[in-house]
Amino acid sequence: MGQLPDEIIARFRTVSAERLGRVESALFALSRGVGTQELETEMLRDVHTLKGDAKLVSFDEVHSLCHKLEDLLLVAQSANFVLEPEVDLVLTMNIHFIGMLMKQEQASKVRGIDVPGFLRQVDETVREARTAVKSAPRRDTGITTLEHPDRVSVATRERLGAIAASVFVESHLVGPEQGHRLFKHWEQLCAELAKLGEVSLASVVERHVDAASTLGAELGKTVRLECDLGGASIEAKTAEQLEVALLHVIRNAVDHGIEYPHARLAAGKSECGTITVEFERQAGRAHLHIRDDGAGIDVGLVRQRVIDKRLASADELVGASDDRILDYLFAPGFSTTRVVTDVSGRGIGLNAVKSDLARIGGGVTLTTRLGSGTTISLTVTEQVGELDVFRFTSPLAAIPLALPASWSPRVLPATPPQQALDVLAMLEVVEASAVTATDAMALHLTDGARVLMLQSACEPKLATALRCCPTPTDHATEVVLIDGEYVLMLRPDILSPATA
Repeated sequence: MGQLPDEIIARFRTVSAERLGRVESALFALSRGVGTQELETEMLRDVHTLKGDAKLVSFDEVHSLCHKLEDLLLVAQSANFVLEPEVDLVLTMNIHFIGMLMKQEQASKVRGIDVPGFLRQVDETVREARTAVKSAPRRDTGITTLEHPDRVSVATRERLGAIAASVFVESHLVGPEQGHRLFKHWEQLCAELAKLGEVSLASVVERHVDAASTLGAELGKTVRLECDLGGASIEAKTAEQLEVALLHVIRNAVDHGIEYPHARLAAGKSECGTITVEFERQAGRAHLHIRDDGAGIDVGLVRQRVIDKRLASADELVGASDDRILDYLFAPGFSTTRVVTDVSGRGIGLNAVKSDLARIGGGVTLTTRLGSGTTISLTVTEQVGELDVFRFTSPLAAIPLALPASWSPRVLPATPPQQALDVLAMLEVVEASAVTATDAMALHLTDGARVLMLQSACEPKLATALRCCPTPTDHATEVVLIDGEYVLMLRPDILSPATA
C-alpha cells in the first residue's frame, strides 16, 4: 500500500491518542480496584480497534505493540489487575512506546527503541506471569470520536444556522414576491448547511479497500473489495459510528469468511474472494451490508464451541434455532478460532461491533449459507435530532411557531391578549404595537421556574420536530421541521431572560 494522504494519518493519530488515553485511564482505575467489568471490556475493545487502525495505515510497529499489549492486558485481567512490578513496568513501557511511535512519520523508526527486542521481552514477561498469577477477589462491578478534517465544526454550523433563521423570519414578513425569493434562498442555505455536516460514504469505505487486499495477501488469500454505495453521503457522526464497526467486519470476512485459493478452486469458485459493501436508507436509518462469497459459517461448529466454552450445555441447545446459535458469535470472548493470531482469536471483534452499535441505538444482524458466504448488516439511526414541541401561530404574521415541550402552555381566555407579549416585537423584527389581531389569545407559559405570556392565534398542539438547521442553545430561535413544514421554534428563556 502506498503512502496514505496526510489527513488520514492525522486522523489516525488524533483518534488513536484518544483511545490510548482511555486505555491508560482504565488501567489506572482497574489497578486500584475502582474499575468495573464494563471498563475492562471497553479497554480491551479500544486496544483491539487501535491495533486494527494501525494495520490499516501501515504503522506496523504500533500494530505489533498493540498485539503484545493485548497479551499483557489478558495477563493483568487474569490477575484481577494486581500486578507484579515487572509486569506493571513492561505494561507501562508498552503503552508509552505506542504513544511515541504514533507520533512518527509513517513507517519511520524511533531512535533508542529496540521494538523487536522489546517484543521478545513482552513474550518472556507474559510467559513468566502466566505461571505465577496472583489470586485476588473479583470486583462485582463499575470507558470516543472520529474526526473528519474536512468537516465544518458544529459551533460554526450552528452560528450559520442562526443567520439562516433570520432569513426564514424575513421571508414571512416581506411581500409575496420577495418572500418567495427569500424562502428559496433559505431552503438553499439550509441544504448547504446540511451538506457541511456530511461526508461521502465512499471516502469512508474506500479507505478499507487496500487494507482488505493487503490483509488477504498476508494470510495467503486473494481478496477483492467492491462497493455499491450509490454516491451516498451521510452525516459525519453516522459515518464515525459505522467506520469502526466496518473495520472489524471486513477483517473478520477476510480472516474467517474468504477461503484459501486451493479451497475455493475445489469448491468451484474463482481463486479471488469478493467482499461487497452495499448501502441503503430506510425510514431514517442507515444500513451497511457487508457480504462475502466465502465458505459461510458452520452452525454445528459454532454450537460445539458454545458447549466447549461452557456458554451453554448441550441440553440447553437442543432444538435451538440457527439464529440463536449464531448469536453467540457476538458474545464477549467468543471465537471459533482456537489459535490466537495478530488478526483474530480473541473474540473481541464482533462483540465490539454489537456493543458499539447498541450503545448508539443501532444493531447488527448476520445471515449465512454454508458454502456460499455470509452477510453482516450494520444499522444506525441517522443523526437527525428530534424533540417534542408545542406548535402555534403568531396572530400578526403567518409564521408557524413552536416551543420546546419543556415549557407547558395553556390558553388564558379571561386575559386580554394585549397583556401578552408579541413574539415578533420580542425578536425585534417589527416595532412593538398596541394593535392586536382580533383572533389573538393570551398564552400562559411556564417551565416550572419561569412564567411568560405570549400572543397566539390558536391553541398550541404537541408535535415532534426534526432539528434540520440547529442553532446555538443561547440563540432565541431555531428553524425545525414538523410534518414536512418549516417552523420557527422559540426559546422563551432567551427571548425574555428576565422572566421570573
